Order: sequence, then C-alpha cells, then structure tokens
Amino acid sequence: AILQGGTVLQSSTGYTVETDRIVTSYAQATAETDSEVRATGPAGTLTAGRMSLARRPGDDAGYLLVFKDGVELIYEPQP
Repeated sequence: AILQGGTVLQSSTGYTVETDRIVTSYAQATAETDSEVRATGPAGTLTAGRMSLARRPGDDAGYLLVFKDGVELIYEPQP
C-alpha cells in the first residue's frame, strides 16, 4: 500500500514519525519512505532523508528501523 500526503505514524511508546509518502507491505511486514522523515519522541527529535522498517533477520518478533541520508539526531536525556 502507498500512503501519501502528510503520513503520520505513532508508536505506543510516544514516538511520532511524519513523512510525505510511505510504501508498506503487509505481507512482508515492511515500510519504506522515499522522502524526508521527521520523528519526535521522549528521547528527542530526528530528521533523515529516508527510513525503512523490516523484520530483523532471524527474529520473527523483532524489527529493524533504519534512518539514512543526512540523519540528524537531537538527544534530550530525561532526568
């Protein structure tokens, strides 16, 4: 499925990811952007040129989230 036009993903742990377009595959449990990503959450903010999410190889329950192309992270540690 292709989601476009101000796509927002929210996690149960308080993180929000915004992008213009994301391509998902429910059969393969993947998601990938081809445009800038902006993420905010309890630990700070992040921007990147693109992002991908896929199952971690050899781990049916785990996922690997990768940010690429000009990643900037502003970490705000919690007291």
